[in-house]
Amino acid sequence: MVPDLDEAGVKARPVLGQGVWGTVLDMQDASVLKLTRRKGGIGDGVAKAKREIAILEALEQRKQYFRALSFPRLLARREIDPASNLGRQGYAYAMRLSKMSAPFMSGRRFESMTAAQKERFVMSLAEAMAEFHDVFAARPMEPLPAPSARETGLRELKNYTPRQDDHAAADFLAGKFKDAFSRASLVFGHGDLNFGNMAVAEDGAVEGFIDFAETSYTLPEAELSHFLTEQDFTKDVIARYERVTGQKLQEEFLNLSAASNALFGAVICEFCTNEKEEAAQCRLWLPRHLAELGY
Repeated sequence: MVPDLDEAGVKARPVLGQGVWGTVLDMQDASVLKLTRRKGGIGDGVAKAKREIAILEALEQRKQYFRALSFPRLLARREIDPASNLGRQGYAYAMRLSKMSAPFMSGRRFESMTAAQKERFVMSLAEAMAEFHDVFAARPMEPLPAPSARETGLRELKNYTPRQDDHAAADFLAGKFKDAFSRASLVFGHGDLNFGNMAVAEDGAVEGFIDFAETSYTLPEAELSHFLTEQDFTKDVIARYERVTGQKLQEEFLNLSAASNALFGAVICEFCTNEKEEAAQCRLWLPRHLAELGY
């Protein structure tokens, strides 16, 4: 069941995650409660939650085909009545999920790892990406989910920023994605691979993924968009992924994915969450990747 926690009930639970769209609470019974707001970033939080549910159900149907990866299991879900305790706190949708056994990754944790742990993480991340892509290549979802907002929402992004340079960059990138999708071999990708969405064992092995609101058919290069601008290990992940899959990742599509991620990050941080330092960093990365694309 999904409990209707009042404000005190929410505060009494340990917070496992806090993001643009809401909060994840540890229910202390091997489950978590993921609470989503309708408004937070770009798009609609309830639509994103329902998309994630469809992906979780597809993962459950295919779990026997994954050798190394695990995922949360959907236990319960419901839309939240605005007049309920949770609704009055601004939440619109709730999911109760099984809790992952391994701890989640973070930038600080990665920096504290030994060289051997870092190498294990980098190699297993590439292998986990390849396994995720392979399972869905052999067993596609029916019907196919619509592409995620990261590729299709670039024009919607213009509703969230008054900056004309953002509008021009969004139109340019949308055209580039349309062209790339017509030429590339797409994969069924997680869509939002960042440290916080990976369960990682003590030895550095990636054991599972969470948060599937952006999961869709996409460029394989897009899986690395969060790391391309700031992590030196990305080239090693790419090399390992190419060896495992036999597929060469394209520099053009890597820059396209990084530019899109930087633009989304800049707009969300500047106009949705008021995170000025993060927005400034994204603004620094954006023109570099746009220039590589001939903008």
